[in-house]
Amino acid sequence: MKGLSRILLVAASAMLLLVSLGAAAAQDEEVTLDLWMFLDGTGFLPSVVEAFEAAHPNITVQITDVPEGEYVTKVDTAFLAGQPPDIAFPYVIRWIRAGLVAPIDDVLESAGVDIEDYNAGAVSRNCALDGQVYCLGTFTAGYNIFYNKDVFDAAGVAHLSPTAPITIDEYAELVARLTVYSDDMSERVWGGTLPMPWWTDAANYFSEDGRSVIGYVNDEATAHFYQVVADMAGTEGILTSADLNLAGNSADGMLAAGQLAMAMADSPIAQPLLEAAGVNWGAAPPPVESEGDPAWVYTGSDELMALSGSDNLEEALQFILFWATEGNRMRAEAGGLPMNMRLAEEMNWAEGSEGRQELLDAINLGRATVFVPTVWDAYGEIAEAINSLMIEDGVPAQEALDEIAPGIQDDLDQLWETWDNFESE
Repeated sequence: MKGLSRILLVAASAMLLLVSLGAAAAQDEEVTLDLWMFLDGTGFLPSVVEAFEAAHPNITVQITDVPEGEYVTKVDTAFLAGQPPDIAFPYVIRWIRAGLVAPIDDVLESAGVDIEDYNAGAVSRNCALDGQVYCLGTFTAGYNIFYNKDVFDAAGVAHLSPTAPITIDEYAELVARLTVYSDDMSERVWGGTLPMPWWTDAANYFSEDGRSVIGYVNDEATAHFYQVVADMAGTEGILTSADLNLAGNSADGMLAAGQLAMAMADSPIAQPLLEAAGVNWGAAPPPVESEGDPAWVYTGSDELMALSGSDNLEEALQFILFWATEGNRMRAEAGGLPMNMRLAEEMNWAEGSEGRQELLDAINLGRATVFVPTVWDAYGEIAEAINSLMIEDGVPAQEALDEIAPGIQDDLDQLWETWDNFESE
């Protein structure tokens, strides 16, 4: 009952805030909010919009589906034209840096919403800058190891811990033990998939201030990690894209079918698929470089932000608050893991499911790490070095990382120079 009371208290506080925010405008004044997002085909965003409009009859939320590959360009163009949407996804942190996004700290505080209840890693990814919060989402997505416990049992392999990470060497050993080779593709079992840079802590590649990669991206521990990855790629135990094409399936589908023992997978995709298939599944954090390294789980969300230049900012903030509170409840009721970790516990999201509890424990490891204005270019260069230099050409990992480190440093220097000299609009 305590959990239910807390939920009701937060909901009541949120409603009081919404009333106060709307007091400045006449209740019969019609307002239309433009919301730009790349839709996932599930219908969840439209369902939240429908619920919001039912609670706010004078507000209409108009959704524009923008393809993800065009999203940043379209929003940037709208900013330049002085016609941005009222609500958008915070795809790049520079929008916040530019003062184009309204902070929501006061809105959350007035509603009695505690930001500490939300997944720390997801909040830090796109929504937090210089001590302020600018957006929130409805779910927590995490890149975890998902594994088929029945396959582990058949191989006599102990289940993984949802909180204590294995090392990359241990991961490679498990891949070898779990692999069952057969000329008949339908009878084969692959041990796992390859870890990639964005599934590991940015602290492996950058200094604490995020300004240096030399001696970090190419240090001994990181080089060893990717040498093990490259060596695994040449074995029968790693599921490749070519294998998937031959099997006519996805990695998540192979996992559910018992033909893949474990995979690095995105939780909003893997969890419902495994549950629908009735698989005895588990979740764990990705492998780390060395024994004793802290666990790391990349977490994110479907965050939405209110743009500070909106002519309907109060109404836009009302929607962001609704998305962060009622949207989280609706997400949990639909089976997804909400971004609000406390709400997940109070609603007994994992009740009756060992897999869900392990996923919740693993995703709770999500945390803030080294801040870099954007790390994706660096990750892309590392991934390219893994695929083209280490795997295809057989270049030792240390040599390959030494080769790309100066170029990443040059890009990073330019990035920070731009960031440091940036002036808010």
